[in-house]
Amino acid sequence: MYKLLALDMDGTVLSNDHTISPYLKEVLNAVKTQVEVLFVTGRHHVAAQPYYQELALTTPTICCNGTYMYDYLNQKVLMENALKKEDALRFHKMAEEAGIKQVLYVADAMLYSDSNPVDYIQQMVHWAQLFPEEQRPRIESTDSFEDAIFSAEYVWKIVLEGLPESLSSLINDHWVQDTFNPEQSWFNRVDCAPAGNSKGNRLSQYLIEKGISPDEVMAVGDNYNDVSMIQLAGLGVAMKNAEPGVKACADKVCETDNNGDGLAKMIEKYFLS
Repeated sequence: MYKLLALDMDGTVLSNDHTISPYLKEVLNAVKTQVEVLFVTGRHHVAAQPYYQELALTTPTICCNGTYMYDYLNQKVLMENALKKEDALRFHKMAEEAGIKQVLYVADAMLYSDSNPVDYIQQMVHWAQLFPEEQRPRIESTDSFEDAIFSAEYVWKIVLEGLPESLSSLINDHWVQDTFNPEQSWFNRVDCAPAGNSKGNRLSQYLIEKGISPDEVMAVGDNYNDVSMIQLAGLGVAMKNAEPGVKACADKVCETDNNGDGLAKMIEKYFLS
């Protein structure tokens, strides 16, 4: 019997229109009464919160690919391994010189450059405006990444967006490899969190704290930043829309992509049958 369900968000729980289907929501509402349902996401906690509230979860959320775990009920960070500010600053300058767009994830906000905005952030800004002001995720522009890094309580990660060859050249730098754990989260996007951070590592720490064996976990994801938790879990599942390399690491592949009912049916089978 599985005791914990670990779920990626984008490309997994969320459909392409950034919603949770009514069927999946119904299944998750039933499952959460029996076992822990845990979001394990590349998102900042401010961008995961609307869905956490929609499902009325009570578990913490693993954010920024394992960089930290956030407790919404008490509004505090439970575990973290944030970037050193000097490393964040050096990396930002390297990316800037390479002409790569960036998003800076700091303590309670996602920051982007007004003069060189990242494509996906523009979509997220529009999405954030759909919420009432008191619930609106903080996704803000800045005219100085340097000032933002120096003044932040935490720097969680830096997201890069650009041509694949430019990204590859930067993330294969020896210092970058030693300092960061670059993980592809989209075809032209790389999440750069501190070395040692991954969804699997943070989930493993949480399981130890809760006295749950990895064999008692089902984990589902769709991209390379999900591989560590898919491999950790007793049942690791890749979505049908997952990258081929992710599917190769999984025990099972969902019968539909994130726009279909395959995930809901699979969760129903393993947790509610």
